[in-house]
Amino acid sequence: MPARMRMQLTNCRPSRLPAFRFRSTGFLSLALLIALAGGLLVERVAAVDKAAPKANAAKAPAKEAAPDDPVKEEFRAAKREIQTRLRNKQVFERITALRSAGKYPTLDAAKLVVTVGLKDDAPEVRSAAYDTLLDFKDNDEIARYLLTTVSKETRRGSVGPNTLPMLAVLLASTLPDVEKNVNAYLEKQANSHDGLEIIEALADELGGRGQSEDVASLTKLTALSTFEREFGLRRAVVQALIKINSATAIGQLIKILENVKGEIRGDIVQYLATATGQELGLDSAAWTDWWKENEKTFQAGGA
Repeated sequence: MPARMRMQLTNCRPSRLPAFRFRSTGFLSLALLIALAGGLLVERVAAVDKAAPKANAAKAPAKEAAPDDPVKEEFRAAKREIQTRLRNKQVFERITALRSAGKYPTLDAAKLVVTVGLKDDAPEVRSAAYDTLLDFKDNDEIARYLLTTVSKETRRGSVGPNTLPMLAVLLASTLPDVEKNVNAYLEKQANSHDGLEIIEALADELGGRGQSEDVASLTKLTALSTFEREFGLRRAVVQALIKINSATAIGQLIKILENVKGEIRGDIVQYLATATGQELGLDSAAWTDWWKENEKTFQAGGA
C-alpha cells in the first residue's frame, strides 16, 4: 500500500472514532431520559388512579342517617320524669310512672321497668310493672332481652324477684320464635331439680294472679315433655288453674283430666264438682261431653 494512502487511513481513524463515541453516548443519554420520563409518567398515572376513588368519594353526597324511631325519641324525652316519679315515696306515683312507661314499647323502657319496677318493695308496684311488661310481650326486641336476662340469672343461680315475672311475660308471648325459644329454655330447665322448681314456682306465680288470660300460659306448661312424669309440675299447674277459677280454666282442667292419673285426678274432680255443681266422678269422658254442651253458656262462680 502506498505510504500516502496509509497516512490517510491512519489519519482518519482518530478523527472518526471520537465522533462515533460521541454519537453513541448521546443516543444512550437520550434513551435514558426517555426511560426516566416514561417511569415518571407511569407513576403519575398510578397516583392519579389511586387518588381518583378518594376524589370521587369526596364528591359523592353523604348518605343520610336513618331517622330515629319516633317512639324512642318520645321515651327519651319522657324518661327523666318517669325516673323521678319511680323514686317517689308514694306508691301511686310509682304505679303511674310505670303506666306512663307502658306507652313506649321500647327496649329502654322495658329495661327501666325490669331494673326498677319489678324490684320495688311494694307488691302493688311490682304488679303494675308486670302488667306493663305484659303489654310488651309481642315486641321481639324486648322479648329477646327478657330471655337473655332470665337465662343469665338462672345460669348463675341468682334467681331474683324479677325472674319469674319476666319468665311469665315470655310465656305469654304469641310470637312463634319467642314461643319456640322459651319452650326450649323450659325443657332444659325441667331436666334439673333447680330448674324444675323454677317452673313450678312460675305456675304458682301465674295462679296467684288469678287472671283468666294466664290460662294460655299454664296450658303451654302442660305441653312440656316433663309434665307427664313430674308429679310436682302437674300439681303446680292444676292448682294454679283452680286458683284462676274461670271458664277457660275449667275447660283446661277437663282436658288435663283425660290424661292424668292418681291423686291429681281427685283434686280436679273435687274442684269441678264444686265449680259446676255436677257430680260426674272420675269419668273424664262424661266431663268432656258435659263441657261441650255447656262451655258457651257456663259462667264460673266463686268456687
